[in-house]
Order: sequence, then structure tokens, then C-alpha cells
Amino acid sequence: MEENILLIYPYPVFFYVHKDYLRLAERMEKGLNLMIQEGSFDTLFFKYNGEVIEKAKLRSRKIFRIETPGLPSYVLLHKKELWYDPLAH
Repeated sequence: MEENILLIYPYPVFFYVHKDYLRLAERMEKGLNLMIQEGSFDTLFFKYNGEVIEKAKLRSRKIFRIETPGLPSYVLLHKKELWYDPLAH
């Protein structure tokens, strides 16, 4: 593993629901948004990823930010609460 460089680029992850289950999709979106607002999403994220993130020592690396060309318009890059920023934690 490279220990001195950190590449930061938007890489969205989506949950897909069959088109016949619109109510389920709405409930999932509402639930995830509530978790983000109250902080439990971050708690869960760091419960399962925090140790690896800490061991990677991301803040001590040379940082390169790269754009991800071709992302669809529905990817909400402007909503910072939806993206993990390794330098903000």
C-alpha cells in the first residue's frame, strides 16, 4: 500500500430499488437523510471503517484531489454531508 499519497475523488455509492417499489425507495431515502441529520450515519460509518481510516494516516499524506468526469447530474456533489472528507475528521 502506498503510504505517502492520498487521492481524493468523488465516488458515489447508490442503493437501487426495483421500480415497482417506489414506497420502499422513498422510505430508504428518508431514513438515510434522517440518519445523516442526527449523526447516526457517521457513527455507523466510523464503527465499521474508523479503524482502517485511522491506520491509513490520511492526514500525513501528500494530497491530490481529482475530479470524476461523467458523473450523472443526480449526483449531489454540492451536498457536503453526503461525502466523506478524510481531512475533515
